Amino acid sequence: MSHIMNNQKIGYLLAFSAPFLYSVFNACFKIMSAELNALSFLLVRGLTGMALVGLVALATGSRPERRHWTVLILAGLASAMSTACITTAITIIPLYQAIVILYLYPAMSVILSWLINREKIGLLEIIGLAVAFAGCVLLVWPDESAGLELKAAHFIAVLGSVFFALCCVLIRRLGSDNNGLWPFFSFSLFCALSAFPLAWTFGVQIAYDRPKLLALGASMAVIASLAQVITYAALKYLPAFKVGIIGSLEVLGGALASVIIFHEPLPIKAVIGGGLILYAAFGFKRKVTVQDDERDYV
Repeated sequence: MSHIMNNQKIGYLLAFSAPFLYSVFNACFKIMSAELNALSFLLVRGLTGMALVGLVALATGSRPERRHWTVLILAGLASAMSTACITTAITIIPLYQAIVILYLYPAMSVILSWLINREKIGLLEIIGLAVAFAGCVLLVWPDESAGLELKAAHFIAVLGSVFFALCCVLIRRLGSDNNGLWPFFSFSLFCALSAFPLAWTFGVQIAYDRPKLLALGASMAVIASLAQVITYAALKYLPAFKVGIIGSLEVLGGALASVIIFHEPLPIKAVIGGGLILYAAFGFKRKVTVQDDERDYV
């Protein structure tokens, strides 16, 4: 039983570390977005990620299990599409709005976890998701109007949220074989492969001829890569919806960056919403059972 509790602690440590790194990355990307568009960064992030995984694999001798290739491919594709959607949304709507919409994925992952992985959802988790969702709504909902002025980017962000929920639920199927490395490699591969087709589809120019700009993009990609590997690794120990509830702390980082760095307004409702998100992240953690912790998926 003690090793289960240790695994649970590892899972929570990883899950709480990722939002901080994501917040740093999101603020940096918002600053750089005028020069490095979302699809250019998608290419840089993919190439940087594959290079990092290659170095780690050479140093450790790590190899992916063949029986997991299908799951890895599907998870990588879903995650790359999520990144393309969210990074596009960040360049158009306020940073905290894009991040809030992304963190609808815990609620979506509850449904997908039950449908795909047959994971049981407890009452505390449902309450936690409801509280986190309420906090997200308050953060996005402005004081000066009756509702949120929806733009195409808001729907793009919702699509990114759905893709990320699917990615997390699929990675959860890897069970004890998941170290975060190979799901991230699959994600990076699809980022690199999808950048040019998406750019051609939407008429966007890929900035691959500006070395200094690409170097800055690669530096940001290292931060994002570390955050993503940590998130994927946490899914070895915790269900997707739990990682998502804790990950909603990234919303607070986005809100603070919106106010301090970008001088975007943050009404009193947003402050209350932030408090609810904190309560959801720290207050709703059901004990992990042997079945939860040692479950391996086929």
